[in-house]
Amino acid sequence: DNLHRITNRFIEAGRSPDTPAALVRWGSEPAQRTLTGTLYDIAARADDAELPPPVVLVIGDVVTLRPSLNWFESLPLFGKRVLVTRTRQQAGVLSARLTALGALPIEVPTIEIEPLAPAALDRAIHDIATYDWTAFTSANAAELFFDRLTALGLDARALGQLKIAAIGPATVAAIKLRGIVADAVPTSYIGEALGSALAEHDISGKRVLLPRAADGRDAVVTGLTALGATVDDVPTYRTVTPANAAELLERGLSDGIDIATFTSSSTVTKLMDLIGDRKRLRGVTIAAIGPVTAETAGEHGLSVDIVASEFTVEGLVDALVAHFGSAK
Repeated sequence: DNLHRITNRFIEAGRSPDTPAALVRWGSEPAQRTLTGTLYDIAARADDAELPPPVVLVIGDVVTLRPSLNWFESLPLFGKRVLVTRTRQQAGVLSARLTALGALPIEVPTIEIEPLAPAALDRAIHDIATYDWTAFTSANAAELFFDRLTALGLDARALGQLKIAAIGPATVAAIKLRGIVADAVPTSYIGEALGSALAEHDISGKRVLLPRAADGRDAVVTGLTALGATVDDVPTYRTVTPANAAELLERGLSDGIDIATFTSSSTVTKLMDLIGDRKRLRGVTIAAIGPVTAETAGEHGLSVDIVASEFTVEGLVDALVAHFGSAK
């Protein structure tokens, strides 16, 4: 083939057969493959390794510098094909971090946010002065709440003396963009921790507005009610499966997946609805953003290998690096 002819021509032209040589395929990409040898045997090595074209052939002593210059293939997640199941709008942050660590993100958004008819939320906003607290359990809920506030011709001043609770750094950031600093932020980024955070503020007898997902966990309301609060649970949005999710998933599975990441219980549920048989994830490392998501994965028969200790995207990435770094 061409590679055999090319290397033979170099040798016939006087280049030593012992000259170092290397082949690089998909250079600078997470799928990069590198093969080293000599001008004499590099073509045969490519045949044995089943390294198909296109490739770049490097000839000369520069090849001997590879051990000291090989930073790219030394990245902790190099070559790992990682399934990203977040919404299309939120996938970018996780994908960017994975790419920077050498992985190849396979984006298959298993959920998208669908706002519900705003009548109930509009009524709550109209009566906002009757509440003592508003609690946001996700950035999605916060953004939809403030969007409706704006749509009704109001702004942050309408919140008056209302106190705000927010779970997780993404939610805190979302309300900060609206000029609001949270009064209570749980140290743990799960719904159950909200009650502990608000217990410090004595919410007995207080009214709490809770705009959130329609399929939100009962534990949040139960915990606040146990503290003596009256909770107005207002479904604001629901998670649905994107139209092309099944097609994207089949493509990703056919190409091969090394790691599946889950950033919420809904991403687990929707993916399992799409995939049908959990055996199709056999051999895939399962990574969950926190214990609640891991529990949901377990309920679907998945064996969770990695659970982030900090329940954020950064925490999930750190857990992946720790897991695969220790495996090297």
